[in-house]
Amino acid sequence: MKHFLTLAFFLSLSLALSGCGLLPRGDQGNLGSDFQPPSAPASNPDPQQAGPQDRVIKIATSTDGLTYTSTGEIISYQAYEPELIEGANGEILLYYTGWILGDRLNRSAVAISDEGKIWVYKYLEIKGGDDFWKPTDIDAVKLEDGTVRIFYTSGNPGVGTGIHYAESLDGINFTYKGVAFAPKDYTAKNPTAFQAGGLWHMYALSDDKDYPVWHLTSTDGMSFEVYARTSFPIDGVSYSPSNGLWVGDVFHLFLSSPEDSIRSFWTKDGNNWMPDDGVRLSKAADERLVTDAAVMPIGESRYLMVYTTKAPL
Repeated sequence: MKHFLTLAFFLSLSLALSGCGLLPRGDQGNLGSDFQPPSAPASNPDPQQAGPQDRVIKIATSTDGLTYTSTGEIISYQAYEPELIEGANGEILLYYTGWILGDRLNRSAVAISDEGKIWVYKYLEIKGGDDFWKPTDIDAVKLEDGTVRIFYTSGNPGVGTGIHYAESLDGINFTYKGVAFAPKDYTAKNPTAFQAGGLWHMYALSDDKDYPVWHLTSTDGMSFEVYARTSFPIDGVSYSPSNGLWVGDVFHLFLSSPEDSIRSFWTKDGNNWMPDDGVRLSKAADERLVTDAAVMPIGESRYLMVYTTKAPL
């Protein structure tokens, strides 16, 4: 990541957050960063495999939760797959996977913002589950008691690639809890979970070309079962879910495709979906793609998006 966002962005976001009263001052200023994020892209050793080396995560904002405009601010080089959530003390928690993170390579981290004035970069730590690979594709939810639960892609040779979960009181140090869903015959990855209609719903990617999205449900938000296999086509193009948010009583699931804009579908019950009109975020003139949208409200009629694009040529 860049060592800091521009002063203008910090001031504007700080005023917006402090003005809405949603994010009270926390203790982020008393934390020290575990590493200084990179400020330039790295080369990808295998261009056929997507990775964070040549990606960046950037900021976009909205006043209605649906129409976003990029600020042009690069939060991080060598990073992708962002996820946003409000922490227990009202802080912004930004989870992402980065290529070079201090003395670690290709690992997940969390950037913590206190009212948008400063960012502190911490390694994401998970105790337990030592037999499992490092977490990627993080999706985070905050439980009623303030606990942060993350769902993420991981696996081992005995289980295969599936969705695991861990929990934390501070959003940084997690305890491994178990497997949320691990199919025997297919891969499950890139989860996004939310509650609707009295159930937990999770949508995750599958390697089945005909039905590339799992729809999973759960009563406890810990162990998920298959409800359906589905897809989200728009104009004949299959879109992949990344993240979503409630606007009023409607949940909007943000999706992306390799070559198109960020779009969305909406639901009220987690089962029945309709495409939203228009696009949520279009590619800027200097962007080759926009994907992996993570979104959250930051006050009354203000919304924050962090998304992935390729580093400038």
